[in-house]
Amino acid sequence: MTKGVLDGGFIHFDMNHLPLYYAVSAAVMSVVGDATIASVGVSFVSGIALVGVSVIIAWRVFGVAAAWLSGLFLVLQPELALYSASSLREPLYGLLVVICLLYINERRIALASFIAGLAFLTRMDAALILTPILLLTGALNGRKRGRSYLAGSCVGLLPIVGVVLAWSVYCNFEHGTFAFWGHSIAVNLETGGTESPGIDLLNGAVVSASLFGPVISSKFGFFVLIGWIIGLIRTPWATHCPQRNVALTSLLLMGFWLALGFFGQHEPGHNLYWKWLFGVAAPFIIVASSGLLHLFSAAPMARLGRSLVLGIVVIHTIYVMLVETSRQISLSEEILGPQVELAKWIETETPDGNVMILDNVPERWLSRRDHSRELYTWMDLPICEGGGQNCEWSPDDFANWVKGTGIEYILWYGEEWTRAPNAAPWLRSAEIWSWGDVTLTPLRSARLEMIDSWIFYQVTLR
Repeated sequence: MTKGVLDGGFIHFDMNHLPLYYAVSAAVMSVVGDATIASVGVSFVSGIALVGVSVIIAWRVFGVAAAWLSGLFLVLQPELALYSASSLREPLYGLLVVICLLYINERRIALASFIAGLAFLTRMDAALILTPILLLTGALNGRKRGRSYLAGSCVGLLPIVGVVLAWSVYCNFEHGTFAFWGHSIAVNLETGGTESPGIDLLNGAVVSASLFGPVISSKFGFFVLIGWIIGLIRTPWATHCPQRNVALTSLLLMGFWLALGFFGQHEPGHNLYWKWLFGVAAPFIIVASSGLLHLFSAAPMARLGRSLVLGIVVIHTIYVMLVETSRQISLSEEILGPQVELAKWIETETPDGNVMILDNVPERWLSRRDHSRELYTWMDLPICEGGGQNCEWSPDDFANWVKGTGIEYILWYGEEWTRAPNAAPWLRSAEIWSWGDVTLTPLRSARLEMIDSWIFYQVTLR
């Protein structure tokens, strides 16, 4: 998508993923010439900046000790570290959220609202999560400065509302609809874990409870979760102050994340939840750190004893975070490592200008820079038009199409979303397949327990 934005002259953007991250990455790519370097670089810098801004917020609102503890947890938290080394938009989104919070605390509401608009242009969640706090703080700040609640609310709302409306108008011109949110919501509901046509309330509650308990504890540590709850309890909710702003932002972010689980109902271990957790992490850690420090400062024991117990809690939290980081790296190496190796092999060992069916990591890898290969995916092959996801070719049609288009290599995936299993189920066996003048010989394959297999075939014609 980064390369597509650059190739399209910064005019054409994907409606579902919003434009800002890809526009910034494309601007960097115009200098460095590589979409991977550009996209990962933007994420990396955003992740580092997010830690810095979050520490500043913790220091200004909760003190030096909270800043040190927050900084330690922010550096080691698995999602913050790993996704900041990825080509995903979440680090930029997380950075914009904490910058918005920083300006809210400084009572620069119009600027905070504009930053929230930029956050929305990175992930549409921002409009639902940040608008309530902008509305509240705008109204209260306006009142303190002698204006009406309505005038203050307008200061908080107009910039972000203007950005949202501008994007909606763009989507109508570019994609034919003002409802830019429609497809994203539908996809997540359709691919969730419920089979019922409506919302399964019990299953949604179970998913949300699993996210709030086991998932949060595995990624932050149980004591951080306890610290967050204590931090919320000791927040002066009746007072308009920075502590309440931070706690409210954290609560809204967490609530939205749990709502995604309730309505989407993906399996709680689904890595989509890990990715969506990125924006939640920094305010969550800030509030949790302040709560933990308050808990141990108020504990009825000697100062040395309090320090020892706090040290044990911190060491346990670090251990949990490092174990989870190691687990995710191992998982990535197991599932994606072979695909990355295949992608590099295709790039170096197959001739330029060939025609192939690719998808997933190898297709994305090749598309990070200009190349002369002609790539198809299983989703857009013309022979399957009108058949939808369940389209199944006949071997005759498939072999004739492969021969007619000059396909030289085919990457078959067992994952349903690629549509390969439905379109060509006979390729599942990873054996030599012949039909008429077409022969497919498997060169590489992977069969993993956590996902279906993939097989890379070379095509030869008689």
